[in-house]
Amino acid sequence: MTQSGRWHVVQASAFPHEEEALEVLRAGLPDLPPFRAWSNFEFIAEDGSINEVDALVISTDRIYLIEIKSWRGVVSGSQHSWTIRNQGGERIEENPLLLTNRKAKKLKSLLARQPAFKKLQVPFIQPVIFLSSPECSIDLDDVSSQHVYLRSDAKRNGRFSITDVISGAATKAENRPGIGRDAERAVCRAMEQLGLRRRSTSAQVGDYRLTRLIAENDRFQDWEASHVRLATDIKRVRIFTHSQKAADTEKRERKDIALREYRLLSNVQHENIL
Repeated sequence: MTQSGRWHVVQASAFPHEEEALEVLRAGLPDLPPFRAWSNFEFIAEDGSINEVDALVISTDRIYLIEIKSWRGVVSGSQHSWTIRNQGGERIEENPLLLTNRKAKKLKSLLARQPAFKKLQVPFIQPVIFLSSPECSIDLDDVSSQHVYLRSDAKRNGRFSITDVISGAATKAENRPGIGRDAERAVCRAMEQLGLRRRSTSAQVGDYRLTRLIAENDRFQDWEASHVRLATDIKRVRIFTHSQKAADTEKRERKDIALREYRLLSNVQHENIL
C-alpha cells in the first residue's frame, strides 16, 4: 500500500504497460479522504461470472471502476465497436465500456450484500476506460467518447484527463453529494468482507485453462482457453451464468441451451473457427 495506505495492491501487474498505467493513477490519487484505490483483482459475481478489475477508485462523489487499455494510435468508431489505427494497420474492438459497465453493476450488487452496507447505500460506481498510452488519441463523437479518458500528457484537445477524473476535478461542477467518511469506511470494510481475489492464472474448465475473456452478455461468458499440457491446443469455452438463487426453470433453460449448442457445434472443425 502507498499514499498512507490509500492504494491497495491486491496483486502486482505482470505487464509493464499495465503497471505504468497504474502508476499514472497512483500519482494522481490525492492523499486525503475519501480517496482510496484497489488494483488488479477479480471477483465472482452473483451469477457466477468471473470479473477482472484493473483499478477501483473512491473519488469525491462516486466510485470509478477503471478498465485500462494500452492501445496506441487513433481510436474511432461508434457506441458498439471501435477501430484502432496506427502504423501497424487497424483492428476492430468492441467498445470496452459495455463490458466495464456490466462489471460495475455486478460489483455494486455484491458490495450492497455485505454487512458494511446494512444501513448505508453503496455509492454510484462509474465505469471508465483509461487509454493509457501517450501515443493514443481519440476520434470518437461526443456520445461514444463519454467516460473515455487519456493521460494528462497525451493529445487531449481540451478533454479531461484520467487524473482530472479520479481527483474529482472533472465532476466538481456537477455539485453531486460527496462521499462522506462513513461511506468511505463502509466501502473499505465491504471490500474486505468481499474477500478480494488475486487475478487467477489457473482457472480451469476440465483440462483447459482460461486465458482471456473474449465476449460476455447476460447469459454467458466466452473465454479463450489453452490445454494445460498442450499450449497450442486453443479452444473457445462458453460458461453459462446464473445466480445460485435462480429458479429451477432458469437453471434448466441454461443447461438445455448449453446442450443444444454442444450438439450443433461439437463436430464443426475449421482452421478459422475457435
